[in-house]
Amino acid sequence: MIPIRLVVFDFDGTLINSEPGILESIKLTVDALALPQETVEQWRQMIGIPLPVQLAKLLPPERQQEVEYGVETYRNFYRQVGIAHSNPFAGIPELIDFLTPRTALAIASSKGYEGLSRVLTGLDWLDYFDPIISPASVINPKPHPESIQLALQHYGITPEQAVMIGDTEYDMEMAVRAGVPAWGAGWGVHEKERLIQAGASYWFAHPGDLLEHLRGVI
Repeated sequence: MIPIRLVVFDFDGTLINSEPGILESIKLTVDALALPQETVEQWRQMIGIPLPVQLAKLLPPERQQEVEYGVETYRNFYRQVGIAHSNPFAGIPELIDFLTPRTALAIASSKGYEGLSRVLTGLDWLDYFDPIISPASVINPKPHPESIQLALQHYGITPEQAVMIGDTEYDMEMAVRAGVPAWGAGWGVHEKERLIQAGASYWFAHPGDLLEHLRGVI
């Protein structure tokens, strides 16, 4: 077995249980944009790709000029209600404590760097992850493999020496396209079948299950 030298994490829905704040911000934005209420669930299923891409898919063709306004509206609501709901999932602190002395850690997220750094600083985790890749770090965001490729280049390692852990099909697709093993986090947004279909080679119901598996391979 090739040793794992790098673990790349998604952020929202994988490390941080931010969905309550995200969902409340989505609901407020849907109301502000006068979109149909079914848009809330459609939007929820797109968590994991960049916000402008989400809005472009949700707004009808004749309203595409409102994408930038929609992005800023969502971000304003998230600043008000979202950050308060950004807490680690149960079992994630123990997972990070186990991994930090044993392997490099990185983040590949569709969240803006400001939001990432704010939450990580509050948890005293900012120094644990390098690089921290946000949409501003890349030309091609998820599910394009560029985010993972940057992390691999940062350490000068091959895809087989890394693993990607995420809770959405976009994370799994990104990993597969980069040639990196994709592991599904079952405590996030997308259900098991969707993650497996997107290429997850392992699926874990809880962070504790992931920790037990990592103890056997790192």
